[in-house]
Amino acid sequence: MRLSWQTVGGLTAAVLVGCAPLHRQQGQIRPGLGEILPQWAFDAPFYFRPPPDAVPKPRGQPQPDHPAHYYVNERAILIERPANNVPADRVPRIAVWWTNTDGCLWTRAGYFGLGQTHFAFIAGDDGDYGIRFVGPGIRESLFDETRPHRVYHLDTQPATVTVDVEPEVPVYDPDEVIWIRWTAQDINLDEKPVRLAVCWSWENPGIIEARRREAPGAQTAGQGEATSLLWHPFKPAFDREGVLAYTIPPYAAGEGLQLQVRAKDRAGNYGVGYSKPILVNGYTSWPPATQPAATVE
Repeated sequence: MRLSWQTVGGLTAAVLVGCAPLHRQQGQIRPGLGEILPQWAFDAPFYFRPPPDAVPKPRGQPQPDHPAHYYVNERAILIERPANNVPADRVPRIAVWWTNTDGCLWTRAGYFGLGQTHFAFIAGDDGDYGIRFVGPGIRESLFDETRPHRVYHLDTQPATVTVDVEPEVPVYDPDEVIWIRWTAQDINLDEKPVRLAVCWSWENPGIIEARRREAPGAQTAGQGEATSLLWHPFKPAFDREGVLAYTIPPYAAGEGLQLQVRAKDRAGNYGVGYSKPILVNGYTSWPPATQPAATVE
């Protein structure tokens, strides 16, 4: 059952004129169970109420005639039953329609069962899913095109983070100023999505050993190894791109440190980038097995 020109259950669909061929192709896909089963088939003897933190929360304050926006990173999206001044255990049931083609094509996902407070909508690929409800107490779209009541932005990919340290030298000096540059890329980042952290070799002895093992031109040690370290966060939040002047403290003489950049998107995904381990002068003589200048660029 695909919405086209006619009005179905009080929902006026968008005209398919001008939609891309992909949208027309999707309209020919074999209907799913949500489009075929009758309303009563969605009733159940009982339902499990999900914990509050499992239900997506709207981003910002919803406004009349504008859809509420949600950012999620799970394909199984719990959709809260809309308010319609009708008891949840009374018929007719509320239908759930969805679109990921900007309203060119609407598909029925199913109905809220009697007494059901949350509908489990199973999304596909990452993207924007418009949701519209059809039932008693829910008014039709007052616009030429059908607008969703809610938009769920599905994003399962973490941000890509790159980190550079300048100047790029084998060994640094105490009290030397280094410049930390980073870039975080993701379509759903906030204005201040980045947090920085530092770890020290006296708390994480593996830093110097990891640097000693690096061949010339090697990249940073694997993220799985770095995430097991003890990190001390910087308090401020930073922009997605930035540069920070950092002064190596005097007590780091003869030790090493490493910098971490974490970027969180609106869906709750974390992207992480690391600098190479930074070695600091201070030993009167480096042991031959750990002399850093012999194994780095």
